[in-house]
Amino acid sequence: MMHSDNPSRSHSSSRAAQHSAPARPQPRHTTKEPCPPTPVGVDPAQLIGKVLKGVRRSHNHPNVTLQFTDNTAFQILVDGYDPRHRGVPKYIETDPDLEPIFNHPDDLRDGPLTICNAARITLADKAFDLNGRGSRWDQTHCGIALKFKEDGRWHCIWAMLAEYEHHGQMNCIFRSYHDVYLAALAPLPGRGKRRPPNKTQDFNKK
Repeated sequence: MMHSDNPSRSHSSSRAAQHSAPARPQPRHTTKEPCPPTPVGVDPAQLIGKVLKGVRRSHNHPNVTLQFTDNTAFQILVDGYDPRHRGVPKYIETDPDLEPIFNHPDDLRDGPLTICNAARITLADKAFDLNGRGSRWDQTHCGIALKFKEDGRWHCIWAMLAEYEHHGQMNCIFRSYHDVYLAALAPLPGRGKRRPPNKTQDFNKK
């Protein structure tokens, strides 16, 4: 059993309200060590002490924008995602307890959530391709873990790639995983709103 100070994922993940994702197995390993030698994006520890006031999840692209009471904003993105060449559909996934927050119908939450801890984590999952020989393999990927003062639990965020045999996302024939990272959004000059730097794109309006 993991201690409360270690980020861990639930036995099953819920799917995004906009996407229907297949049931996922329990991850076999979780650590707080970053995946790549030189991690992409900013350290999630920059979120510690910030109070979350709003969440915007894109309906068209795999990204989530977090807005805080100190007028800063950060975006959770899928590493390597190109909106012009999307390839296999990608989804940002979370544990079931975090999913209602990420799918909140309004930009502003009903009550504040204070981030008391945050970290990059390495996750291990089972990927599969049912085409051809129906291969399966172990895959490690980089996620983000957040801990809120209000509930004292870790919540995990990761990216999943999935293809389906028929329209309607009923039979998953391919499932894999990808790294996610955190990017800080730069402020608009003379205004209180945020915009992404060149590295990140504000896909929410596309």
